[in-house]
Amino acid sequence: MSKVPETASPADTAAPSSANRCAYPWQQMIIDLTGEVVPCCFWSGYSNFGTPLGNTNERSLAEIWNGEGYRQLRRALTENTLENHPCGNCAAYRWANGQFPRFGWPVDFAPEQKYCFSGPIPEKFGRHAEQSGTPALLFENGIPLPYPDSQHQEIRDLGGGRYSVWKGWLYFSTPDNSDPCSNGRHYQLRCGDLTAPLGNLHRDSKSGQNLVQAYEEYLNGVEVVSAKPSMISLISTADCNIDCPACSQNMVRLTRVQHRPETVPDVLDHLPYLQQLIWHGGEPYLIARFRKLVDEYQREDNPNLAFGFTSNGTMITAAEAEADQVPADQCFNLGRQLRSGNFRADQSRRQIRSGDDELARPSRIT
Repeated sequence: MSKVPETASPADTAAPSSANRCAYPWQQMIIDLTGEVVPCCFWSGYSNFGTPLGNTNERSLAEIWNGEGYRQLRRALTENTLENHPCGNCAAYRWANGQFPRFGWPVDFAPEQKYCFSGPIPEKFGRHAEQSGTPALLFENGIPLPYPDSQHQEIRDLGGGRYSVWKGWLYFSTPDNSDPCSNGRHYQLRCGDLTAPLGNLHRDSKSGQNLVQAYEEYLNGVEVVSAKPSMISLISTADCNIDCPACSQNMVRLTRVQHRPETVPDVLDHLPYLQQLIWHGGEPYLIARFRKLVDEYQREDNPNLAFGFTSNGTMITAAEAEADQVPADQCFNLGRQLRSGNFRADQSRRQIRSGDDELARPSRIT
């Protein structure tokens, strides 16, 4: 277990503004195999002492989301009453040197200071720009921003469309100093014929509208929220087709614990409103609902969705492993998160079966 650095806890600091208030209680639900719901992995992990905020075997997601546990948590964060509270012992806060997890958007940049936002440049684009010697230009809705190669402090203090591409990172401001995470405009870098979209909020979609509403409620410290959760992680099963001796789910698998029938459909009913769904547990390709989601999901169903899962790859079909790649508008996780782009299913399956991947070499059930 990683040791939490010795840094002042949230309970020791002055009342935070919304700029440094944890956003998870306004965005996220994590549902484990027993149905217990927590707001984040730091709530009861990393030697913390948080207790579940509800259980999906007893109540619906909507009832838990605005139930007493979530309401008390939002109130404690808004009022900064964090002494003897799990959020007052937050490992994420300490690791980030006194910064709570920020509000999450489906974009590839985040607030830096004042008017400045920053994010890593896609590696392929960065190599191309470096080798070509052509300056990389930043566009907003197809229009070039006016002040490239600006000093970073000027970007922070003045904004106004100033930006800098520097050592693999983009530092930028918008022309009107609005928040590019939520203003609904599209940003991309261009270098010659190569373009690199930076992730954009599709504001008019259900998930976009839900995010904007959640953000307003987060900024205002609303306790009983109208927005739905925008990030859900679900551990739906411990069943697997491979017996790995070191698997953390081996003991859970022996208990044969399961969700009640209503839970997974309840999660999937939230899909149009999510920016992130992570499907954990066992081998998801054994689950009919999971395969149906993978087979039938279309980007227009939710253009803001990042969909992650962890799979051993052995049940990916021959058709899926052909030269046709997993659609780039879906977001998958094979032992590591991929924000965008494709993975070659045939290559991943061969790597896992041969033990060449970073995952431990599996032993098949016989």
